Amino acid sequence: MFQMNEPQPLHAGTLARLLKHRAYFNDMEDHVFRAAQSHAVLLDIAEEKVILKQGESSPYAWFLIEGQVYLDQQGQPRRVLGAHDADAGYPIANLRPAHYSVTPSLDAKLVRLEQSFLRKITQAPRPAHFIGASELGGGSWQSHHFAIEVKRMQSSGELKIPALPGISARIGQAMQDPDFAISDLSKLITADPAIAGSVLNIANSAMFAGANKCETLDASIIRLGLHQTRTLVTTLAAKSLFAAHRPWIRTRLNTMWRHAVEVGAYATVLAKLSTDFDTAKSLLLGLLHEIGAVPILELADRFPELEAEPGILDAVLANEAPSLSAQTLENWGLADFAEAAVHQENWYYDHDGGPNYTDILIISHLHGLIRSKRFKDLPRIDETPAYGALSTLGLSASRSINILEDAQQELSELKSLLT
Repeated sequence: MFQMNEPQPLHAGTLARLLKHRAYFNDMEDHVFRAAQSHAVLLDIAEEKVILKQGESSPYAWFLIEGQVYLDQQGQPRRVLGAHDADAGYPIANLRPAHYSVTPSLDAKLVRLEQSFLRKITQAPRPAHFIGASELGGGSWQSHHFAIEVKRMQSSGELKIPALPGISARIGQAMQDPDFAISDLSKLITADPAIAGSVLNIANSAMFAGANKCETLDASIIRLGLHQTRTLVTTLAAKSLFAAHRPWIRTRLNTMWRHAVEVGAYATVLAKLSTDFDTAKSLLLGLLHEIGAVPILELADRFPELEAEPGILDAVLANEAPSLSAQTLENWGLADFAEAAVHQENWYYDHDGGPNYTDILIISHLHGLIRSKRFKDLPRIDETPAYGALSTLGLSASRSINILEDAQQELSELKSLLT
Protein backbone atom coordinates (compact mmCIF):
# COMPACT_ATOMS: atom_id res chain seq x y z
CA MET A 1 0.00 0.00 0.00
CA PHE A 2 2.91 2.34 0.75
CA GLN A 3 6.68 2.09 0.94
CA MET A 4 8.63 2.32 4.17
CA ASN A 5 11.84 1.15 5.70
CA GLU A 6 11.73 -2.20 7.48
CA PRO A 7 9.27 -1.93 10.43
CA GLN A 8 11.09 -1.98 13.75
CA PRO A 9 9.69 -4.02 16.65
CA LEU A 10 9.51 -1.94 19.80
CA HIS A 11 10.59 -2.92 23.29
CA ALA A 12 8.52 -1.70 26.24
CA GLY A 13 11.07 0.93 27.31
CA THR A 14 11.32 2.44 23.82
CA LEU A 15 7.56 2.37 23.40
CA ALA A 16 7.10 4.18 26.72
CA ARG A 17 9.74 6.76 25.75
CA LEU A 18 7.97 7.46 22.44
CA LEU A 19 4.40 7.50 23.70
CA LYS A 20 4.13 8.08 27.45
CA HIS A 21 4.26 11.89 27.20
CA ARG A 22 1.37 11.90 24.73
CA ALA A 23 -2.08 12.73 26.03
CA TYR A 24 -3.56 9.36 25.07
CA PHE A 25 -1.00 7.48 27.18
CA ASN A 26 -0.05 9.94 29.93
CA ASP A 27 -1.93 8.08 32.67
CA MET A 28 -0.91 4.61 31.49
CA GLU A 29 1.23 2.49 33.79
CA ASP A 30 4.37 0.61 32.73
CA HIS A 31 2.62 -2.75 32.45
CA VAL A 32 0.52 -1.34 29.56
CA PHE A 33 3.67 -0.65 27.53
CA ARG A 34 5.02 -4.12 28.34
CA ALA A 35 1.79 -5.63 27.04
CA ALA A 36 1.81 -3.32 23.99
CA GLN A 37 5.28 -4.26 22.71
CA SER A 38 4.00 -7.34 20.86
CA HIS A 39 1.32 -5.22 19.16
CA ALA A 40 3.46 -2.25 18.05
CA VAL A 41 6.04 -1.38 15.38
CA LEU A 42 7.87 1.81 14.42
CA LEU A 43 7.46 2.87 10.79
CA ASP A 44 9.94 5.07 8.89
CA ILE A 45 8.10 6.33 5.82
CA ALA A 46 10.14 6.14 2.60
CA GLU A 47 7.54 7.45 0.14
CA GLU A 48 4.54 9.77 0.39
CA LYS A 49 1.60 7.47 -0.18
CA VAL A 50 -1.78 7.04 1.48
CA ILE A 51 -1.66 4.69 4.49
CA LEU A 52 -5.38 4.94 5.24
CA LYS A 53 -8.20 5.81 2.85
CA GLN A 54 -11.35 7.69 3.78
CA GLY A 55 -14.11 5.17 4.41
CA GLU A 56 -11.65 2.33 5.09
CA SER A 57 -11.71 0.21 8.24
CA SER A 58 -8.16 -0.69 9.22
CA PRO A 59 -7.01 -3.05 11.98
CA TYR A 60 -4.30 -0.52 12.93
CA ALA A 61 -4.01 2.83 14.71
CA TRP A 62 -1.17 5.27 14.03
CA PHE A 63 0.57 7.72 16.34
CA LEU A 64 2.74 10.43 14.78
CA ILE A 65 6.23 10.60 16.33
CA GLU A 66 8.16 12.79 13.87
CA GLY A 67 7.32 14.84 10.76
CA GLN A 68 3.74 15.40 9.70
CA VAL A 69 0.77 13.76 8.03
CA TYR A 70 -1.81 15.14 5.61
CA LEU A 71 -5.49 14.53 6.36
CA ASP A 72 -7.82 14.70 3.37
CA GLN A 73 -11.60 14.62 3.57
CA GLN A 74 -13.76 14.78 0.47
CA GLY A 75 -15.01 18.31 -0.10
CA GLN A 76 -12.87 19.77 2.70
CA PRO A 77 -9.49 21.60 2.68
CA ARG A 78 -6.43 19.47 3.39
CA ARG A 79 -5.41 19.50 7.05
CA VAL A 80 -1.75 19.19 8.11
CA LEU A 81 -1.00 17.51 11.43
CA GLY A 82 2.49 17.96 12.90
CA ALA A 83 4.16 15.75 15.49
CA HIS A 84 4.08 18.57 18.06
CA ASP A 85 0.40 19.49 17.54
CA ALA A 86 -2.00 18.68 20.38
CA ASP A 87 -4.01 16.29 18.20
CA ALA A 88 -0.86 14.22 17.61
CA GLY A 89 -1.21 13.02 21.19
CA TYR A 90 -4.08 10.84 20.02
CA PRO A 91 -4.57 8.20 17.29
CA ILE A 92 -4.67 9.64 13.77
CA ALA A 93 -8.03 9.33 11.98
CA ASN A 94 -9.25 7.12 14.78
CA LEU A 95 -12.86 6.45 13.77
CA ARG A 96 -13.74 3.35 11.77
CA PRO A 97 -14.56 3.68 8.94
CA ALA A 98 -12.00 6.48 8.68
CA HIS A 99 -13.26 10.04 8.20
CA TYR A 100 -10.00 11.05 6.47
CA SER A 101 -7.40 9.75 4.08
CA VAL A 102 -3.99 9.84 5.76
CA THR A 103 -0.71 10.50 3.92
CA PRO A 104 2.56 10.73 5.91
CA SER A 105 5.30 13.12 4.82
CA LEU A 106 8.58 11.68 3.61
CA ASP A 107 10.34 12.34 6.92
CA ALA A 108 7.53 10.98 9.09
CA LYS A 109 7.89 8.35 11.78
CA LEU A 110 4.83 6.63 13.17
CA VAL A 111 4.10 4.01 15.78
CA ARG A 112 1.55 1.51 14.50
CA LEU A 113 -0.53 -0.29 17.11
CA GLU A 114 -3.26 -2.88 16.69
CA GLN A 115 -6.70 -1.39 17.17
CA SER A 116 -7.82 -4.46 19.13
CA PHE A 117 -5.15 -3.75 21.77
CA LEU A 118 -6.08 -0.06 22.02
CA ARG A 119 -9.70 -0.96 22.48
CA LYS A 120 -8.81 -3.33 25.28
CA ILE A 121 -6.85 -0.73 27.26
CA THR A 122 -9.41 2.03 26.76
CA GLN A 123 -12.16 -0.11 28.27
CA ALA A 124 -10.30 0.00 31.59
CA PRO A 125 -11.32 2.93 33.86
CA ARG A 126 -9.04 5.95 33.69
CA PRO A 127 -8.99 8.92 36.05
CA ALA A 128 -11.13 11.93 35.23
CA HIS A 129 -9.89 15.43 35.94
CA PHE A 130 -11.57 18.09 38.02
CA ILE A 131 -12.40 21.17 36.00
CA GLY A 132 -9.71 23.80 36.43
CA ALA A 133 -7.07 21.39 37.76
CA SER A 134 -3.62 22.88 38.31
CA GLU A 135 -0.20 21.32 37.90
CA LEU A 136 1.10 19.41 40.89
CA GLY A 137 4.41 20.56 42.30
CA GLY A 138 7.30 18.29 43.30
CA GLY A 139 6.71 15.08 45.23
CA SER A 140 3.94 12.52 45.01
CA TRP A 141 0.38 13.42 45.89
CA GLN A 142 -0.13 9.88 47.22
CA SER A 143 2.25 10.54 50.12
CA HIS A 144 0.40 13.65 51.29
CA HIS A 145 -1.48 13.18 54.58
CA PHE A 146 -4.77 14.31 52.97
CA ALA A 147 -4.49 11.69 50.20
CA ILE A 148 -3.61 9.02 52.78
CA GLU A 149 -6.64 9.99 54.87
CA VAL A 150 -8.98 9.85 51.84
CA LYS A 151 -7.68 6.36 50.99
CA ARG A 152 -8.01 5.20 54.62
CA MET A 153 -11.56 6.48 54.93
CA GLN A 154 -12.54 4.91 51.61
CA SER A 155 -11.18 1.53 52.71
CA SER A 156 -12.89 1.68 56.11
CA GLY A 157 -16.18 2.98 54.73
CA GLU A 158 -15.89 6.18 56.78
CA LEU A 159 -15.92 8.50 53.76
CA LYS A 160 -19.47 9.78 53.63
CA ILE A 161 -21.12 9.03 50.29
CA PRO A 162 -23.81 11.61 49.41
CA ALA A 163 -27.29 10.33 50.24
CA LEU A 164 -30.17 10.52 47.80
CA PRO A 165 -31.91 13.86 48.48
CA GLY A 166 -34.75 13.35 50.95
CA ILE A 167 -37.54 14.53 48.66
CA SER A 168 -36.44 12.14 45.90
CA ALA A 169 -36.20 9.24 48.35
CA ARG A 170 -39.73 9.97 49.62
CA ILE A 171 -41.08 10.08 46.08
CA GLY A 172 -39.35 6.80 45.20
CA GLN A 173 -40.83 5.09 48.25
CA ALA A 174 -44.32 6.47 47.58
CA MET A 175 -44.21 5.40 43.91
CA GLN A 176 -43.95 1.76 45.01
CA ASP A 177 -47.60 1.98 46.10
CA PRO A 178 -49.76 0.60 43.25
CA ASP A 179 -52.37 3.27 43.97
CA PHE A 180 -49.85 6.11 43.67
CA ALA A 181 -51.36 9.00 41.69
CA ILE A 182 -50.32 12.35 40.23
CA SER A 183 -52.00 14.16 43.12
CA ASP A 184 -49.78 12.22 45.57
CA LEU A 185 -46.65 13.27 43.70
CA SER A 186 -47.88 16.86 43.56
CA LYS A 187 -48.35 16.94 47.36
CA LEU A 188 -44.83 15.61 47.96
CA ILE A 189 -43.25 18.18 45.64
CA THR A 190 -45.34 21.06 47.00
CA ALA A 191 -43.73 20.45 50.39
CA ASP A 192 -40.63 22.11 48.88
CA PRO A 193 -41.93 25.35 47.27
CA ALA A 194 -38.62 26.14 45.55
CA ILE A 195 -38.51 22.75 43.81
CA ALA A 196 -42.22 22.92 42.97
CA GLY A 197 -41.72 26.29 41.28
CA SER A 198 -38.71 25.00 39.37
CA VAL A 199 -40.58 21.92 38.11
CA LEU A 200 -43.32 24.22 36.78
CA ASN A 201 -40.75 26.47 35.08
CA ILE A 202 -38.86 23.55 33.54
CA ALA A 203 -42.08 21.99 32.23
CA ASN A 204 -42.74 25.28 30.44
CA SER A 205 -39.15 25.74 29.25
CA ALA A 206 -38.17 25.40 25.59
CA MET A 207 -36.53 22.05 26.37
CA PHE A 208 -39.74 20.35 27.56
CA ALA A 209 -42.62 22.65 26.60
CA GLY A 210 -45.71 21.53 24.72
CA ALA A 211 -48.29 23.56 22.78
CA ASN A 212 -49.92 25.06 25.86
CA LYS A 213 -48.52 26.57 29.05
CA CYS A 214 -48.81 24.52 32.24
CA GLU A 215 -50.53 26.60 34.89
CA THR A 216 -50.41 24.06 37.72
CA LEU A 217 -47.98 21.53 39.16
CA ASP A 218 -50.40 18.71 38.28
CA ALA A 219 -50.37 19.82 34.63
CA SER A 220 -46.56 19.93 34.70
CA ILE A 221 -46.40 16.36 36.04
CA ILE A 222 -48.82 15.16 33.35
CA ARG A 223 -46.62 16.75 30.67
CA LEU A 224 -43.37 15.37 32.06
CA GLY A 225 -44.65 12.00 33.28
CA LEU A 226 -44.16 10.49 36.74
CA HIS A 227 -40.69 9.06 36.23
CA GLN A 228 -39.33 12.09 34.39
CA THR A 229 -40.74 14.36 37.10
CA ARG A 230 -39.02 12.28 39.79
CA THR A 231 -35.74 12.52 37.85
CA LEU A 232 -36.08 16.30 37.58
CA VAL A 233 -36.83 16.59 41.31
CA THR A 234 -33.63 14.65 42.03
CA THR A 235 -31.82 17.00 39.67
CA LEU A 236 -33.13 20.10 41.44
CA ALA A 237 -32.51 18.70 44.92
CA ALA A 238 -28.94 17.70 44.05
CA LYS A 239 -27.78 21.31 44.08
CA SER A 240 -28.11 21.35 47.87
CA LEU A 241 -25.25 18.82 48.05
CA PHE A 242 -22.81 21.32 46.56
CA ALA A 243 -22.30 23.34 49.75
CA ALA A 244 -19.32 23.95 52.02
CA HIS A 245 -18.20 26.18 54.90
CA ARG A 246 -14.84 27.50 53.77
CA PRO A 247 -15.05 30.09 50.93
CA TRP A 248 -12.33 28.45 48.83
CA ILE A 249 -14.13 25.08 48.95
CA ARG A 250 -17.43 26.82 48.15
CA THR A 251 -15.77 28.43 45.12
CA ARG A 252 -14.65 25.02 43.85
CA LEU A 253 -18.10 23.49 44.38
CA ASN A 254 -19.79 26.42 42.62
CA THR A 255 -17.41 26.05 39.69
CA MET A 256 -18.10 22.33 39.58
CA TRP A 257 -21.88 22.89 39.69
CA ARG A 258 -21.78 25.41 36.82
CA HIS A 259 -19.71 22.96 34.77
CA ALA A 260 -22.14 20.15 35.65
CA VAL A 261 -25.13 22.26 34.56
CA GLU A 262 -23.45 22.96 31.22
CA VAL A 263 -22.63 19.28 30.67
CA GLY A 264 -26.18 18.35 31.69
CA ALA A 265 -27.66 20.86 29.26
CA TYR A 266 -25.57 19.50 26.38
CA ALA A 267 -26.50 15.93 27.34
CA THR A 268 -30.18 16.86 27.27
CA VAL A 269 -29.89 18.31 23.77
CA LEU A 270 -28.01 15.24 22.48
CA ALA A 271 -30.53 12.88 24.12
CA LYS A 272 -33.29 14.43 22.03
CA LEU A 273 -31.67 12.93 18.91
CA SER A 274 -33.06 9.50 19.76
CA THR A 275 -36.02 7.98 21.58
CA ASP A 276 -33.53 5.55 23.15
CA PHE A 277 -32.41 8.27 25.56
CA ASP A 278 -34.43 9.95 28.29
CA THR A 279 -33.83 13.71 28.31
CA ALA A 280 -34.37 14.12 32.06
CA LYS A 281 -32.06 11.19 32.86
CA SER A 282 -29.40 12.67 30.55
CA LEU A 283 -29.70 15.99 32.37
CA LEU A 284 -29.33 14.22 35.72
CA LEU A 285 -26.28 12.28 34.48
CA GLY A 286 -24.59 15.51 33.40
CA LEU A 287 -25.31 17.14 36.75
CA LEU A 288 -24.07 14.19 38.80
CA HIS A 289 -21.10 12.96 36.78
CA GLU A 290 -18.68 14.50 39.33
CA ILE A 291 -20.81 13.90 42.44
CA GLY A 292 -17.96 11.79 43.88
CA ALA A 293 -15.94 14.99 44.32
CA VAL A 294 -18.40 16.20 46.98
CA PRO A 295 -17.29 13.92 49.86
CA ILE A 296 -13.63 14.61 49.03
CA LEU A 297 -14.23 18.35 49.11
CA GLU A 298 -16.23 18.04 52.34
CA LEU A 299 -13.24 16.29 53.89
CA ALA A 300 -10.90 18.94 52.45
CA ASP A 301 -12.89 21.47 54.46
CA ARG A 302 -11.04 20.06 57.49
CA PHE A 303 -7.61 20.56 55.87
CA PRO A 304 -7.23 24.35 55.49
CA GLU A 305 -3.59 23.98 54.38
CA LEU A 306 -4.88 22.55 51.06
CA GLU A 307 -5.87 26.06 49.99
CA ALA A 308 -2.15 26.70 49.47
CA GLU A 309 -1.62 23.25 47.88
CA PRO A 310 -4.32 23.04 45.18
CA GLY A 311 -2.33 20.51 43.15
CA ILE A 312 -2.68 17.91 45.91
CA LEU A 313 -6.45 18.33 46.00
CA ASP A 314 -6.67 18.28 42.20
CA ALA A 315 -4.71 15.03 42.04
CA VAL A 316 -6.85 13.35 44.70
CA LEU A 317 -10.03 14.45 42.91
CA ALA A 318 -8.74 13.25 39.53
CA ASN A 319 -7.88 9.81 40.80
CA GLU A 320 -10.56 9.12 43.40
CA ALA A 321 -13.71 11.05 42.43
CA PRO A 322 -14.80 8.93 39.41
CA SER A 323 -15.11 5.70 41.41
CA LEU A 324 -16.91 7.57 44.20
CA SER A 325 -19.28 9.05 41.61
CA ALA A 326 -20.07 5.55 40.35
CA GLN A 327 -20.62 4.28 43.90
CA THR A 328 -22.96 7.19 44.69
CA LEU A 329 -25.00 6.69 41.54
CA GLU A 330 -25.34 2.97 42.23
CA ASN A 331 -26.53 3.76 45.77
CA TRP A 332 -29.12 6.09 44.30
CA GLY A 333 -30.50 3.37 42.02
CA LEU A 334 -28.79 4.80 38.92
CA ALA A 335 -26.48 1.87 38.19
CA ASP A 336 -26.72 2.43 34.43
CA PHE A 337 -24.94 5.77 35.00
CA ALA A 338 -22.07 4.29 37.02
CA GLU A 339 -20.03 3.22 34.00
CA ALA A 340 -20.50 6.64 32.43
CA ALA A 341 -19.20 8.34 35.58
CA VAL A 342 -16.10 6.13 35.72
CA HIS A 343 -15.27 6.80 32.06
CA GLN A 344 -16.30 10.47 31.95
CA GLU A 345 -12.87 11.59 30.65
CA ASN A 346 -11.71 8.34 29.08
CA TRP A 347 -12.03 10.05 25.70
CA TYR A 348 -11.19 6.92 23.69
CA TYR A 349 -13.46 4.56 25.59
CA ASP A 350 -15.05 2.13 23.15
CA HIS A 351 -17.74 -0.52 23.49
CA ASP A 352 -19.89 -2.92 21.51
CA GLY A 353 -23.49 -2.27 20.58
CA GLY A 354 -25.29 0.98 19.90
CA PRO A 355 -24.81 4.39 21.54
CA ASN A 356 -25.29 4.60 25.30
CA TYR A 357 -25.25 7.15 28.12
CA THR A 358 -21.45 6.93 28.41
CA ASP A 359 -21.21 8.24 24.83
CA ILE A 360 -23.66 11.03 25.66
CA LEU A 361 -21.62 12.04 28.72
CA ILE A 362 -18.21 11.94 26.99
CA ILE A 363 -19.35 14.16 24.10
CA SER A 364 -21.23 16.52 26.45
CA HIS A 365 -18.19 16.75 28.71
CA LEU A 366 -15.94 17.64 25.77
CA HIS A 367 -18.40 20.35 24.70
CA GLY A 368 -18.44 21.60 28.29
CA LEU A 369 -14.65 22.03 28.23
CA ILE A 370 -14.49 23.96 24.94
CA ARG A 371 -13.89 27.30 26.67
CA SER A 372 -11.55 25.91 29.34
CA LYS A 373 -7.76 26.12 29.39
CA ARG A 374 -7.63 22.36 29.01
CA PHE A 375 -9.37 22.28 25.64
CA LYS A 376 -6.13 22.67 23.66
CA ASP A 377 -4.95 19.35 25.15
CA LEU A 378 -8.15 17.44 24.38
CA PRO A 379 -8.84 15.27 21.32
CA ARG A 380 -11.00 16.45 18.45
CA ILE A 381 -14.58 15.67 19.35
CA ASP A 382 -15.21 14.03 15.98
CA GLU A 383 -12.28 11.62 16.49
CA THR A 384 -13.60 9.92 19.64
CA PRO A 385 -15.36 6.53 19.62
CA ALA A 386 -18.27 8.14 21.47
CA TYR A 387 -18.77 10.52 18.55
CA GLY A 388 -18.59 7.55 16.18
CA ALA A 389 -21.27 5.76 18.22
CA LEU A 390 -23.55 8.81 18.18
CA SER A 391 -23.08 9.14 14.41
CA THR A 392 -25.59 6.27 14.13
CA LEU A 393 -28.12 8.88 15.28
CA GLY A 394 -27.19 11.07 12.34
CA LEU A 395 -24.63 13.14 14.24
CA SER A 396 -21.91 14.65 12.05
CA ALA A 397 -19.37 17.42 12.55
CA SER A 398 -21.58 20.02 10.85
CA ARG A 399 -24.80 18.73 12.37
CA SER A 400 -23.24 18.67 15.85
CA ILE A 401 -22.46 22.38 15.55
CA ASN A 402 -25.90 23.14 14.09
CA ILE A 403 -27.68 21.19 16.83
CA LEU A 404 -25.93 23.13 19.56
CA GLU A 405 -26.40 26.47 17.77
CA ASP A 406 -30.10 25.78 17.22
CA ALA A 407 -30.47 24.78 20.87
CA GLN A 408 -28.80 27.87 22.34
CA GLN A 409 -32.11 29.24 23.63
CA GLU A 410 -32.92 25.89 25.24
CA LEU A 411 -29.41 25.61 26.70
CA SER A 412 -29.41 29.16 28.09
CA GLU A 413 -32.88 28.81 29.56
CA LEU A 414 -32.10 25.47 31.20
CA LYS A 415 -28.83 26.76 32.67
CA SER A 416 -30.60 29.84 34.08
CA LEU A 417 -33.16 27.59 35.79
CA LEU A 418 -30.49 25.46 37.44
CA THR A 419 -27.83 27.98 38.51
